[in-house]
Amino acid sequence: AYAISDVTVDEDIENTTVDVSWSMALRDEEILGDEVIVRPSAPLSVTSNPFTLPPNRRLTPVQLTFPDTDRTTCTVTWPEGWALEAEHEGIQVSTGAGSLTVTTDLDPESRTVTTTRTMVIDTVEFFGGEAYAGLRDLYVAALENDAKIFTLPLL
Repeated sequence: AYAISDVTVDEDIENTTVDVSWSMALRDEEILGDEVIVRPSAPLSVTSNPFTLPPNRRLTPVQLTFPDTDRTTCTVTWPEGWALEAEHEGIQVSTGAGSLTVTTDLDPESRTVTTTRTMVIDTVEFFGGEAYAGLRDLYVAALENDAKIFTLPLL
């Protein structure tokens, strides 16, 4: 459905980061109408919650391999004649397991919207229902956020 081009990978071992960039556009044969829907979290979104057991039923601790910080930035640019239907509100969620921060910056002059999503899990061991609930709730918030879409109608 999409043509992917201009793929670049910049790995910074010292800072433990990898920056992957690409351009994505609908293929000419896929352009059907007067509206485009974009999910800014794709393709790096949370697609399922691995922690679905209710906290009162969790009897064993959860141990992760390492603390983790995931930061993704998606910039969507559209041609003249199109407009962003609605801007998403940013969110800030903090639990005992970590945090989820999402910011959205719209620049109407350059016809771009940039969404930055940062999920930090700063603990590796979750003992007890409350600690487990914090981890589970962080993933619930990420799933809800990652399901959001931008709609770009043709004016």
